[in-house]
Amino acid sequence: MGARIRGFATAAVGAVLFAANTAVAFVPLSAIAVLKLIVPVRAWRNRCSLMLAWIGERWVRFNSLCLRKLTATRWEIEGGEGLSHGGRY
Repeated sequence: MGARIRGFATAAVGAVLFAANTAVAFVPLSAIAVLKLIVPVRAWRNRCSLMLAWIGERWVRFNSLCLRKLTATRWEIEGGEGLSHGGRY
């Protein structure tokens, strides 16, 4: 019974953290996306793209940290040898 309650508590904490992370990322993400849409300057749009990618990467990183701390799941990903961290896919 204790393991079941612990599992529900872990799921609840995870859900709150994921929701909070999404809410925090959504505000600047939305604002920058709108500004990128309405300002027709290429340099500005390129800078916005970099900012949007940065926010997205931080969102994923925090979610990954939560999964790592809250679960025993371990990922083994293969096949990314030819990918560049600086690239967009």
